[in-house]
Amino acid sequence: MEQGAQDAPSASGQAMPQGNMPAAGGEISQDQLTKLDMNKDGAVGREEYDQAMSAAFKNLDKNSDNTLTAEEVGTILTPEQFAAVDANKDGKISHDEMTSQVGNDFAAADTNKDGQLK
Repeated sequence: MEQGAQDAPSASGQAMPQGNMPAAGGEISQDQLTKLDMNKDGAVGREEYDQAMSAAFKNLDKNSDNTLTAEEVGTILTPEQFAAVDANKDGKISHDEMTSQVGNDFAAADTNKDGQLK
């Protein structure tokens, strides 16, 4: 899901690699993994990934309605990616839809199934 989007500060103020918001199977660059590795142990666990994606969601949700519109995600997702994540096709990405996609993205990126991205 790498779109070349610039990093933006998360709700916690740390830069969040927004190119890793729900992607439908995109690869994660080493630079993005380094940013996601909050405990700096050289790997990104599922909990770290989930926390980072939730923070990115919150940062993007400008009106705090717990959904993301195409306008809120801007160029982070292509229209096709947005549509793929919008499971109920209501024109918004709910936190639940994002969480589901994030889980799928993590599982796809965890090729050795050890629960960590390296």
